[in-house]
Amino acid sequence: MIENKLGSLEKLTVPEIETATCDRCGCTSTLPQLFRKSWGKQYCPACTIKRTILSTQLLFLVLGILLVLDLLTDGTIYGWLSWQAWSLPISILIVALTLTLHELSHALMAKLLGGRVFGIQLGMGRQLFRRWFDDFYLSISLFPVSGVCFAGFPTNERLRLRYALYISGGLLFHALVLLIAIPLLMRTGNRYPFLDWIIILNGLSLFFNLLPRTVITAVGQSGSDGMLLWRLLTGKLTANELKRSYYRLAAFFAFQQERTEKVAIYVQEGLQLNPGDDVLENLRVFLLLKQENKLEEAYTVWKNIVESEELETMHVLQQAIYFNNYAWATLMHRPTPDSLQIAREYAEKAYQMAPWISVLKGTLAAVLVEQGEYQQGVEWALAVAKESEAEQSPSRDDNVASNLATAALGYFRLGDRETAVHHLHQAIALAPDELTVKKASAEIQASNPPGRD
Repeated sequence: MIENKLGSLEKLTVPEIETATCDRCGCTSTLPQLFRKSWGKQYCPACTIKRTILSTQLLFLVLGILLVLDLLTDGTIYGWLSWQAWSLPISILIVALTLTLHELSHALMAKLLGGRVFGIQLGMGRQLFRRWFDDFYLSISLFPVSGVCFAGFPTNERLRLRYALYISGGLLFHALVLLIAIPLLMRTGNRYPFLDWIIILNGLSLFFNLLPRTVITAVGQSGSDGMLLWRLLTGKLTANELKRSYYRLAAFFAFQQERTEKVAIYVQEGLQLNPGDDVLENLRVFLLLKQENKLEEAYTVWKNIVESEELETMHVLQQAIYFNNYAWATLMHRPTPDSLQIAREYAEKAYQMAPWISVLKGTLAAVLVEQGEYQQGVEWALAVAKESEAEQSPSRDDNVASNLATAALGYFRLGDRETAVHHLHQAIALAPDELTVKKASAEIQASNPPGRD
């Protein structure tokens, strides 16, 4: 009788795990607090951003239709070679030019003040162009509605003042254009085509950039120029945080370029300034993961992190990333049956927390392939590779290559050597030094194809 009561009490005291399901992509997460509700539906963080991008695309679709109609109408009335016929297309070019000059103004101000410009991201939506110019990264996307300039200052002298001026660079550009264009309009009576458009667009850009708000860009959430200036004025953005931001950017961009020595230097200097900085610590261990002879050290670091009491005090998404990293380090370092089961438990836990993060699904796919669940592992790896192709991160090639290599291993172990080699060649072309790619290359190129289980 006592046992039955205890059993009943145990059932009553075990709480059910609360979950949320995205009404757009269908993913189910154990972190419902990160979902956003709109019009009676709820969306995961990734779909929230995608809906914003979709609304932008619809806006540009409407503008495109208006552009065609305007072109047909004005071309018929004024002639196809008149500037009136091409007024709307030229106005869209002015929008793109205004965005570009805004970000270039940030970059120029940073350089004049002794800062370092790491890269510029222009636009939102489908990526049209991405390239490294030595240490500078440039990415251009289809819709000219947002932009980001990545810059920082390596020295401490008047750091907050210089950062404020750097942030003000884009605002000063719009103000300068208005100071020139408005008197010119008043004197000439709009004799110059598109002068009114230039004034309107720069006025709107100045207004919306001054608003202290969070904006969604192609590379994630960011603060508007107004928000960053407000944080500086209120003391919420300290000189120490700005210095930490510089080392994070420097280490991150060096990491994307495979410049391991520079990464190690930036991480070391940054951690001396801010011991325990999670981003820099992550980069330090990721650097270890990219070196086969340092896998033991990386495994030990992640194991200590996931077993520490400090993990409970971290943000839930940070916890998911740590679980995933430990699973990956375990998979790469100790692929024994017992350790693979541990890797799977942590990979599944991370994926259940944040299934919209493709990297987490990619880790789980790699674990499934190692455990012999080839079909599921291959399917997920190829899905993640396809998702990663649409990313605008500088690490996109590594992410795509890693999952293509996982798929190649799965096909190879299923006995489909031709498909395996095809995916492996794609992976090698993208990132030949990526750890999973090297592992797949060693197994596929050095062994005979096994038969099906």
